Amino acid sequence: MLTPEIIQALAGAQDYTLLAKENSSLLLLFFPYQPFCTFPQGHLTIDAYYITSNRSYHAAKATCAALTDQGYAAALTNDFNFKKALVDNGKCIMGHNGLSVHPRFGSYFVLQAIEISPALPTMKQNDSESVRISLCGNCSLCHKSCPTNALSGETPDYSRCIRSLQEHPVKAADFSYFGQALLGCPVCRRICPYNAHIPCIEPTEEILCISQLDRLLLFDAQTERELQNLLGKNIAKKKLLLPSILSAAVAQKHPALPKALTIWRNHPSPAVAQSAHAAENAIANFADQAEMFFNNFT
Repeated sequence: MLTPEIIQALAGAQDYTLLAKENSSLLLLFFPYQPFCTFPQGHLTIDAYYITSNRSYHAAKATCAALTDQGYAAALTNDFNFKKALVDNGKCIMGHNGLSVHPRFGSYFVLQAIEISPALPTMKQNDSESVRISLCGNCSLCHKSCPTNALSGETPDYSRCIRSLQEHPVKAADFSYFGQALLGCPVCRRICPYNAHIPCIEPTEEILCISQLDRLLLFDAQTERELQNLLGKNIAKKKLLLPSILSAAVAQKHPALPKALTIWRNHPSPAVAQSAHAAENAIANFADQAEMFFNNFT
């Protein structure tokens, strides 16, 4: 008989929770990760979240194919409020930064959801790790540390998160927020007491090779392929990553920056070209604007 434990093992996940629907089951699989330690000078930090997200997506997709071969209808889904579901089922709490917090993994995990029909047999789940509180504490560390003040209100302003800002053509006024991490921002996760027990790990040679600013500035076809393999095609896009790449080059006064700006200023993508123009506008005053932000990573 197919059970959630079998599927969890098949996907390589470390935990699960099972939600019942009318004619199907939603199986939520947890893929934890450890953050990377400091990257050396001349590199951009790559968040382990995005690497784990890419790997877990392909693992879950392969699991769906295996379930289909056994006669089940199985597909990845995100058509539900998984954060609320995790709190309602006592699996996680909701952090003030809007991230779900697991008792073992903190907020260092990726969730993949598989909808399966016919429904799996409902079994009593192991609730030894179930969370018995509904809110995180009142330390306000994430509020105080957020570089864009996205957490200053009663609820997170996701439009001000650095990851969200990278989804749109970058404004010169926001340019100083980029440039330390290749994508997104780790500050609120690093500062959270619920993550204090999770040690960082050193990035591999493969990751150090692809994170070199020299390579990222030119973003040639080989670099793009390697980033796609590491992060996924939806992430390894010039228009998404270029703001941080150019921002880091400005901050480090990289000698290849003028050549890179010449290339990207005339790029056919308006978002890419706008990033290059924002970099030019920021060169004169970038250091003063960015000092407070970069201090959050030391």
